[in-house]
Amino acid sequence: MLSEGGAGYPLSAAAGSPPAISGECAYYPTGAAADPSGGTWISCAQGLLYFDRNGRAGRRLGGFADPGLIAVGPDGTVLTLLEGNGRITRSLADDFSDAPLSCNANEPWRVGDGWTGRAVGIVFDGDGYLVLDRVAKRLWRFDPNHTGWHEQTWTPLTKDGAFQNPRAIAVDDDTAYVLDGNVIRFVDLSDPETAGGVLPLPADITASAVTALSAADGRLFVATPYIVFAIDLSGHELWRTATPFSGVTSLAARSDAVFVVDRSARRVIVLSTDDGRSAAALTSAEVRGSFEPVTAAVEGKWLFVTDAAGDRVVRFRYAPAG
Repeated sequence: MLSEGGAGYPLSAAAGSPPAISGECAYYPTGAAADPSGGTWISCAQGLLYFDRNGRAGRRLGGFADPGLIAVGPDGTVLTLLEGNGRITRSLADDFSDAPLSCNANEPWRVGDGWTGRAVGIVFDGDGYLVLDRVAKRLWRFDPNHTGWHEQTWTPLTKDGAFQNPRAIAVDDDTAYVLDGNVIRFVDLSDPETAGGVLPLPADITASAVTALSAADGRLFVATPYIVFAIDLSGHELWRTATPFSGVTSLAARSDAVFVVDRSARRVIVLSTDDGRSAAALTSAEVRGSFEPVTAAVEGKWLFVTDAAGDRVVRFRYAPAG
């Protein structure tokens, strides 16, 4: 393998886990190298990917260091946050099941266009990517397609300090739902600087225990470490899960399914949006290599999951029964 300076480093199968490519990947070149068996190693932002002589992807070395939040747009843009959710890197996903994410590995942007920003939420809202910044305590719009010099990459949607303790965000139509300390606030995206109201939670749920939010089709899906429940936009509870989880860290919802990342149990559970019943599970038995899911995002038929154990993004195709 070649480093930035062109020095060669041998890799041994007995060397253990190779180091991940850090958020400073902007300084690492991309390239390719053939091996004696006729296969090819390709370097990209997903690490070093091996393709056999027939072009099938196989082994992967390295990858994203400390992957955290993730968001996906309908054009296949995948935004993955690294380094404590302080940097954003962009990849592109096509529609083929076995194709790795592509990227020129030259785009690690700082959150909020500054040096201190840290994201606690990122979601595609139809017009772009909303980023909730826990340091500036504000909501930004991020445009990964206009990151050139003098272009408007970051647009502030709320004032600095608009929230007290922002912890998570979800969006449905023209409204963002922000977990702010012990309340869930809704923000009208057509006039985001106007103070939004507060969405009530079930009486036995303490908002400080909430760990994740997602929204779809006029419903808000809320998780504590141990349960997931759905409420309508007036705060009326629709359902809740009966079997406890171990430590939920992320939710990703579409019209017919809620994907629950139970990081402590190293699994992703698929729930029906109608009644919260479990429809499927993804564990290390279904994923090659170690699997420690952190966060998830869904777009169309694809589910994207950041994996801390593999320093990678894993993509699944969602095919509901029937």
